[in-house]
Amino acid sequence: MGNHERNRLNSYFYTPNPSPVGHGIDPEDGLPRPASMVSMNQTKALPLHPDHFVCMEDTREFVGLDGKTRFLPQEVRLADEGWVGIVGKDEVPVEPIRKNCKHYLRQLFHFEEDEDHIMCNRYCGALKDEDGEMFVLSDQVVLACSFRDPPDLISERRLREFDMKIIKAREEAQEAEEEFDVAKELGK
Repeated sequence: MGNHERNRLNSYFYTPNPSPVGHGIDPEDGLPRPASMVSMNQTKALPLHPDHFVCMEDTREFVGLDGKTRFLPQEVRLADEGWVGIVGKDEVPVEPIRKNCKHYLRQLFHFEEDEDHIMCNRYCGALKDEDGEMFVLSDQVVLACSFRDPPDLISERRLREFDMKIIKAREEAQEAEEEFDVAKELGK
């Protein structure tokens, strides 16, 4: 699907889901049954990566506390007091180019009774569901978020660009409405 906000029936931008998941008719007995995804690719989440999960820190590059000195991951280590960059025989405090959002929370668990498998639950502490529970991120893709703290300039730019696309599309839809002449269309 293209860029769109959450579907609203009264919206000019309402677009039905091109591959609906819900119920279909079973050809065997003619009764409704849950529909499944069309392919395995539709059930796969993108791999966890800072490019499409802005909640997590981006450790592909580090910056010194002076804000100017850059470090590659192989020039940095995680010490007890935090990330440090190695300069000759000295170590200086550094930070990832994007820190974890303070609302991003994680928990590691053993998967059911199998101690060889571990699962990670990911949550957003800034968002709550209707029961007041933290929003479960699981395998979500989060391209941009204005709840993010500290703010991320790339995330903010993505949100602004998306808003501008929606505004432009709305303006174009309004212009198309204003130009519509019923009498002319009916040939009168």
